[in-house]
Amino acid sequence: MYPNSNRPSLRVNTYSLALRNATTVLFMLTGIFLSLGVIGLSPTFIASAGALAVIFAFLSRNLLEDMLNGILILTTDRYAVGDVGEINSLSGCVESRNVSANSLRNLDGQLTVIPNGRISTVVNMTKNWSQVNFTIEVGWDNNISKVMMILQNVADQMYAEPEWQEKMIASANILGIEQLTHEGIIIRLIIPTQPSKHWDVGRQFRWRVKDAFDSSGITIGIPQREIWHHHGENIELQAQNSELINKPH
Repeated sequence: MYPNSNRPSLRVNTYSLALRNATTVLFMLTGIFLSLGVIGLSPTFIASAGALAVIFAFLSRNLLEDMLNGILILTTDRYAVGDVGEINSLSGCVESRNVSANSLRNLDGQLTVIPNGRISTVVNMTKNWSQVNFTIEVGWDNNISKVMMILQNVADQMYAEPEWQEKMIASANILGIEQLTHEGIIIRLIIPTQPSKHWDVGRQFRWRVKDAFDSSGITIGIPQREIWHHHGENIELQAQNSELINKPH
């Protein structure tokens, strides 16, 4: 369905890391039970001890919840290592993950570890494809048809270049006038891109739009205000103030 999607490689990296961590935990548990057998303690006896079982269940309930939710996230492919998005309103790149927790690195370089059991909402910005959501506000005195033509031409020229065609799925789709304000006219367009390439495409597109607008004399919207000055009312007000000042007390 998505021939250019990077999901297969991302999922391989994610699954291999998760399986490696799960294998490590399995070997550790097996080693603990074998060690108990060597020193003469029966694992069956320990498992049958009610008090120890209750304590173990109490301490491991959060870990069990993290593991179950982690397995569910893996099987549903909500996100993988290398994806960029938001997890519980925290944004960044998924740097690593396992069946119990995730590591999210933001643009400031800060690493946030989020337990799987605490994950409630996920926004994946790079799954299968991405998109440039572009809006620009131009002044009222511009020819809107000309503005839209310039925007389309800039996107078409980018898409015709091999360097950017590798990152763009298609040229721009001009959606039209988004909003009319006292400052200007807001126009919206979208550009579908390969996963995580919408930032590169968006920056280059904005750069070229700035140059194209400068060459064509297109102006950006600016705040507009009207000031009404009533000369007659001011004269009357000044006369009233003069009478109050000269009035004998």
